[in-house]
Amino acid sequence: MNKLSLQIKSLFKSRKINVFALFFILAFGILILSKLTEVSTNTAKFKIDLQNIPR
Repeated sequence: MNKLSLQIKSLFKSRKINVFALFFILAFGILILSKLTEVSTNTAKFKIDLQNIPR
């Protein structure tokens, strides 16, 4: 079990994994910001019954 934990620790110390994680987090952050800044409009249709209107 100790050997496995050492391999996992060495994997996270790898420069390639750290660079990948950095760019992945950066891309995810940009995606979230772009979704939050979008403006959306919706149209709702409904019927209005007019009652007791003076003529």
